[in-house]
Amino acid sequence: RELRQGSDSRHKFSEMMCKLMEPLPAETRLPSPSAHRRKLAAGVSFVERRLETKIMQKDVAQICGLTTFQFSRQFRQVYGRTFQEHLLRLRIEKAKKLLTNPATSVTDICFAVGFSDASYFARAFNKATGMTPTEFRALPTKDPVEPAPGQHTTTPPSEASASPQLPRLGTGTGR
Repeated sequence: RELRQGSDSRHKFSEMMCKLMEPLPAETRLPSPSAHRRKLAAGVSFVERRLETKIMQKDVAQICGLTTFQFSRQFRQVYGRTFQEHLLRLRIEKAKKLLTNPATSVTDICFAVGFSDASYFARAFNKATGMTPTEFRALPTKDPVEPAPGQHTTTPPSEASASPQLPRLGTGTGR
């Protein structure tokens, strides 16, 4: 009798293990990181197009069809940093590109990348890069070219047309 009970237990255990090995139905599985990335794509695109404006995380979450909590959790899973860290990184990277144009003031660049306070911009830039925007601008370019006589720019003529252009000020909101 004990032998039979042991056999029944093993059989039940085997059945249970087989059920556990079956794939879960799609509706019960957690979404993959690529599914999260697709859901976040509209929000990331929105942010990249509107860096110069005030961007609220709740608004981007709404664009993605998520609550702020869901958006925050999924964003960190996919990008490995918070939304605010990502936004700051994008703004600093755009500022670095704009700083290559010596004709544009640091203050104009500050506003063009979405900062509303030049002092905070300088501190954030310094924290991210280890130098102030002015120090960054003074770094030598990769291909230094002697300016033509009478030319007062450090941007080589071939790159002058390729310098990033600032969006027109006064077109954004929330500054």
